[in-house]
Amino acid sequence: MIAIKPHHFVDIVTEFGDGGTEFQPHPYGHAVHSVVKEILGNRDVVLRIELGADDICAPCRHNINGLCDDTIDTSFRLQAPSPNENGICSSTGAGLNGLASGKTTN
Repeated sequence: MIAIKPHHFVDIVTEFGDGGTEFQPHPYGHAVHSVVKEILGNRDVVLRIELGADDICAPCRHNINGLCDDTIDTSFRLQAPSPNENGICSSTGAGLNGLASGKTTN
């Protein structure tokens, strides 16, 4: 089972849809590359919606006690959410789509 934030799943689908097939380890140490490998390698994997830190966040150097301390460069994207607003975006979007933390799908 993979714990995943809704916006992380959308990020993966977007990257894959744009032709991304080589998900490599990131300097931040997050686990996008290994989560993608598991999702693509196991069509029956169960995804558990997580509105807090998920399996991608877990090993990241910016994951401080379950909160992201990374900053987003807003110089070119003025309306970009702050890292912790990503949690608000995930929970609001999830609620609008009938998802809740802990729900599963495969």
